[in-house]
Amino acid sequence: MSLNSLLELDKLAIAIMKNEPPIAEESIMVQQNFITEMMDVVCFCTLQSIPEIIIESSSSKEVNKLLMQCREKIEIIQMHAMTWCQQILPRFAPTMNSENYVHIITKLLFLLEHSNYKSIGINDSSLTLKYKKVLAKNLPVMEDTLIRIVLMTLDNNLPLSTPDALEIIERLTTRAAGLQFRNPGYKAVKMNNPQFCHALLQGTIYHPDIRTQETKYSFTFSNCYWQACLIIVLHAGFNPTGVGSVVWENYPTIKLLMQMLITHSYKFPPIKTDNSPTEMDEYNSRQK
Repeated sequence: MSLNSLLELDKLAIAIMKNEPPIAEESIMVQQNFITEMMDVVCFCTLQSIPEIIIESSSSKEVNKLLMQCREKIEIIQMHAMTWCQQILPRFAPTMNSENYVHIITKLLFLLEHSNYKSIGINDSSLTLKYKKVLAKNLPVMEDTLIRIVLMTLDNNLPLSTPDALEIIERLTTRAAGLQFRNPGYKAVKMNNPQFCHALLQGTIYHPDIRTQETKYSFTFSNCYWQACLIIVLHAGFNPTGVGSVVWENYPTIKLLMQMLITHSYKFPPIKTDNSPTEMDEYNSRQK
């Protein structure tokens, strides 16, 4: 009988992240040790929750069904992990710097390299196979997970910068997109909340010092803005009847990017477009 069948390790991983530990007044070293140990336990439970049959058996309808169920359990664990990072972690480790905060988020989401999981026994051949087959390249992502990461970067009290958040969201999205592309009919990129797009773009806006003169114009960090646009294009493409239709109607720049992909005309704006001449003239005049 496996450890997972005895303990339901996916539920154990979630339960560990539910309560706030009474260590807010402890030294930074004590807090860091606790966080490290807790992350290792959650990651270990996540890995061990993957049934051995997925690794040992060849591909079959039964194994594939079990694999999909396992992935769905893991994406729920990761959603709870982001809730913990957003709501609980800052309360008992308020002085944490950005580097450590990003490390915690990326480790819990299994976005780090294989070597970063050695402390949980990743060198074991079975755990290594589980990591490579299920976690490294083949995970769906819940919209709640992505939205919580966006909310973290919009919260001035949390040490997550917009570039770091965009990098994490992009990697989660492309990992899920690859899974959905390889498994037609399986929904791995799940986003139906149009507020995600608005919040993602809001995070790229430059906020000048409050002492400077106010202006009616908004400025963005260009690299962050275009990265956010491409992330939204991905979500719109995989969710055309949900967030895709909202983006098409409300975000003209991203609509043009979508048209470029649809028409295979990689000029901006695309040659083949349903925009009226008036709209295109107005766009061109703004570029001069």
